[in-house]
Amino acid sequence: IEFVKEAICCLNGDSLLGCAFMLGAASERAIGMLIRSYCDAITDEESKKKFQSRLNKRTISSWYEDFKESYRGCQNRPPSDSPITQDLDTLIEQTFQFCRMTRNEVGHPQVVPNLTRGAQIANLGYFSEYIKRIYLLIEHFKANGVQISKKASI
Repeated sequence: IEFVKEAICCLNGDSLLGCAFMLGAASERAIGMLIRSYCDAITDEESKKKFQSRLNKRTISSWYEDFKESYRGCQNRPPSDSPITQDLDTLIEQTFQFCRMTRNEVGHPQVVPNLTRGAQIANLGYFSEYIKRIYLLIEHFKANGVQISKKASI
């Protein structure tokens, strides 16, 4: 929440790069929370340990790839007709990757990205749906646990 508040302050102060950076930080924090809650909810201890060991990688992008792979084998995902899952792969994947890449461009500048105020307003608006879905998934994992198919790659 603090990162999003700061992103709004940056936008209001016409600091577009700061806004993009703070959205990237908020996104990374939210994805980290999602992945940790998924891991914590894995019901089979052996599967949980395997997944936890894969999270020892340094980057959030590698964590996300491991999560996506494991989630495909999750046997008790929310139903396909649930509002949680509507365009879920697209919404979470694209928003996470966009925020991560923009944050990296701002934080490790080779060339200063060309960001507009309108684009940042749109990103903030879209971000609210992204965060909402992440929290709905976290609640689903807490309430239902995570059961991973033995055939699935953890």
